[in-house]
This record gives sequence, structure tokens and C-alpha cells, in this order.
Amino acid sequence: MSGYHNYSKSNNAVSAEQDGRFPATHAAKLLKLPPGFVRERCTFASNGEKHHVSKYYNFVDFYDTEAIRRWINNDEDAIEEAGGSFEAALAAWKERQAATRASGAVEHIDVTVTWLEWGGTRNFPTVKERNADHCTVIDGGGKFLTIILPDGASFKKGRDTRGFEVRKNGKRMGL
Repeated sequence: MSGYHNYSKSNNAVSAEQDGRFPATHAAKLLKLPPGFVRERCTFASNGEKHHVSKYYNFVDFYDTEAIRRWINNDEDAIEEAGGSFEAALAAWKERQAATRASGAVEHIDVTVTWLEWGGTRNFPTVKERNADHCTVIDGGGKFLTIILPDGASFKKGRDTRGFEVRKNGKRMGL
């Protein structure tokens, strides 16, 4: 049923949660897994299901926690659907995360950055899309990237922030 529930999520999102499907962060907390692992490796449990959440109508993926539990418990059908064993996938993901952190900061020079700048008030928010060419982006391997504008000003953005994108030579970079 369409509509919105208490300014927090759509009625369809509420229905999905009653059926055991949740956004990545909530599913990860229930399953005691890292949210990044759920987003990256548990796409088989999403089936493209998305719902609106928050008063800003963000559109997020929902994951079937029961399908992930079956995978964790080595159900043969779940392993086949996920494309491999849970233990191996989690170990590989953790190893890749550790290698990224250990590799140190990586600088991306002369890139174009696009981000959203919020203003206004809580009840009347406004948003402006900002662009800057010839920027430097420093990737330290964590959740945040440091952006240095051509005039020397700098700020941080989460790598998963909506509306944030880094391009080099017109091609989107997977940061």
C-alpha cells in the first residue's frame, strides 16, 4: 500500500520490515555483520527491492535477513545463490578492507567533484548542487574522503553520500 508512515518510511518499507527485509545497516546489526559487507556481498538477498525512508524520501535497498541467515548457516541452495561460502566471502572482504587501510592515503589529482550543499531551515530545507574542477581528493581508505578545492579550501564527504561523485576525464571514479 502506498503512502508514508509517520514521516519516517513508506508503508511499503514498514511492510517489508514486518516480512524480515531491512536496510543494510539494520540487517547488519541484526546479523552482527559489517554494513559494508551486507551492501557489497549480499546483493543476492536484495533482489532489487528498494523503498523510501526518512522525511527526505531516500530510496534504499532492503535485504532479506532470512536469506542471509541461510547463507551463514551453510544452506546449499543459499551458497549456490550467493556464489560461494559465507566464511570465504567474509574473510576475503575483511582482508580487502585491511589492505585498503594499510595501503595508506591515495591522492587523486585534477578531478571534478560534484556534491550537494544543504541550507535553509529544518522545516524548509534547500539544496544546491555544487561542482568544482581541478580538485584533489585524498582517499585514506576509511569512510570519508577529503576534498581540496583549487582555492585551497577543504572539506570531507562520506564516500557513500548521496549526490557526491568524483570524475576524472569525464569518467566516474569508483571511490
